[in-house]
Amino acid sequence: MALLLRAVRKRRWDPSEAPWLTKGRMQADALGDLNTTEDTLFVYLVKKDKSNFNQIITALAATRDTLQNVDYALFDFQVLGSVSIEFKEVKGTTADVIVNSWHLDLIKLSPEKLLELAYAIFNHAEIGRFPKIQVIPLVVEAMKSGHLDQANLGDKVLKEVNKYLG
Repeated sequence: MALLLRAVRKRRWDPSEAPWLTKGRMQADALGDLNTTEDTLFVYLVKKDKSNFNQIITALAATRDTLQNVDYALFDFQVLGSVSIEFKEVKGTTADVIVNSWHLDLIKLSPEKLLELAYAIFNHAEIGRFPKIQVIPLVVEAMKSGHLDQANLGDKVLKEVNKYLG
């Protein structure tokens, strides 16, 4: 089955960052990574074999204001069914047109559904980080290969990438 990726801040999902909480409880700050607009939250569809994982990370990194670490939550698509969350395919807004086609909106989210999703992520997701030192070569290579639309890159990102392109 496919996976879903949501950019997060890794520290917020780490139980060791909140030792006062009982086991199985998450920090309230983790909910800040699941901010919604019009009861909608976006995620990216990752193929089961993760063959598009680096491309999604690259697109997310390139679309930020500056090149930096990319933290993520990677969880099973089936989580949506287990918490009764609807979704629809909506074109994303990264600098990579292909990655934009893997964008999904999780829709009609109530506070209860969002909390259930948060706990499903907390209990079952792979929370990881792509350090900036790994992000830079990915973005540089994507620029070289033409996968990224320069018009959708921030000035600081473009300036930093151009240092490596020569």
